[in-house]
Amino acid sequence: MDGGRTTSELAGRVGLSPATVSHHVTVLREAGLLTSRRIGGVVLHTVTRLGTDLLEPAMTSGIRPCSKPVVRGGI
Repeated sequence: MDGGRTTSELAGRVGLSPATVSHHVTVLREAGLLTSRRIGGVVLHTVTRLGTDLLEPAMTSGIRPCSKPVVRGGI
């Protein structure tokens, strides 16, 4: 993520509600994988170096993210 993405942009990209993405962003930020910064009325989320280091092997191996969320019954 170059300059960062808003929660709504991320939600549109992964096909989840902004509320769900906001929850996941909080978890990823607490884990040190994302940073968030406010610019005016917009919050931009950016992958940290740690996040990039963890994602890079998957990106270079040809693994592609799911186009739709995986829903598991009973969870």
